[in-house]
Amino acid sequence: GGIGAGFRDYWDVMGKSPTVAGGFFWAWSDEGVVRTDEGGRIDNVGNNAPDGMVGPHRELEGSYHAVKAIWSPVQVKLPAKLPKDFDGRVSLENHYSFTNLNRCSFEWEWLAFPSPRKTAATQVVKSGMLTPPDIASGKVGEILFPVPQDPEHALRLIVKDPTGQEVLRAVSAPREFGGKVTLEMHSPNPIVWKTENELRVSNSHRTTFVFDLITGELKEVAGRSQRLPVVNGPRFIALRRNQRQFGNLSEQSVLKRINHKKDEFGGVVVEITYEGALQKVIWGFPPGSPNVTLDYEFTLNAETDIAGIRFDLPESALKSKRWLGHGPYRVWQNRQEGGVFDLHEVAFNDPIPGQTYAYPEFKGFFRDVDATVAQANEK
Repeated sequence: GGIGAGFRDYWDVMGKSPTVAGGFFWAWSDEGVVRTDEGGRIDNVGNNAPDGMVGPHRELEGSYHAVKAIWSPVQVKLPAKLPKDFDGRVSLENHYSFTNLNRCSFEWEWLAFPSPRKTAATQVVKSGMLTPPDIASGKVGEILFPVPQDPEHALRLIVKDPTGQEVLRAVSAPREFGGKVTLEMHSPNPIVWKTENELRVSNSHRTTFVFDLITGELKEVAGRSQRLPVVNGPRFIALRRNQRQFGNLSEQSVLKRINHKKDEFGGVVVEITYEGALQKVIWGFPPGSPNVTLDYEFTLNAETDIAGIRFDLPESALKSKRWLGHGPYRVWQNRQEGGVFDLHEVAFNDPIPGQTYAYPEFKGFFRDVDATVAQANEK
């Protein structure tokens, strides 16, 4: 997690203690030796030296934004997702030493997010300025927002200090997203056919999904002009951390049966049951839609840090990802701050700490993700 890892815990303790005098960060930037004998690269002795919150050329890392959020003189208790009973009241804390919050500006916006499949940007549906609250230094108060009426609208707050510098940007995610599905009723219904070793389902847009009748796993996805590289799943995966490595606790599940049926709307449902940790997998192919749903059930028989399902996807096939959620920087268990809920896009990268400095990172853990679209390279 870098400099920002665990900082929230330390800062909260320091803020409550009458005896804490201060502290310091280990390093501002990743520092190394410029190797003129190796084309000017910065030598950090592998990943032993880069400990800063910015790169050697001041590339902004996730920790930079985390520290900025934690150190913001205006702390707001905006909910991560707008609850149904949200009345617009939000708690504020003034962490300034001498400035009343009535000298700051508070702007609100209602946001509408497009699907990550589209290239459209986030739309500001409505905006306005709030009356700055009279909250003295070190005190706590509240502010009242206009509540979005559409459950798919988010709420964004932008706070600027008396000089006009932005000190806070926070977003509450919408209560719902993607709940409105448009079906093309003129499109053909999905069709199913079996061979000796395969079950094939062609959806309404003539993308064919091929399932292995021995394992139940998806083995191929073929469109009209290309194949998608996501295969061999879902498979159960469970990992437990051991020092700086993860031990694999995954169990092999054995196929019991694979069935398919038509639903009441003319779509196709493929239900796969297993013996083992992975209990059940249900694929749904609705009529008149290119969408495919996947539901699954598994049981845990051991303590784990990571548990879920996986597919095979070669890194060489990835071009970029576009997602609606917290970002654009990844998070760690002890470094959750530093991003905002919005529509983000990042090209594929695989940086090596201390050697390459591509930010934001493509890989990692990302929080509060509602939808993701991965763009594959053309073949």
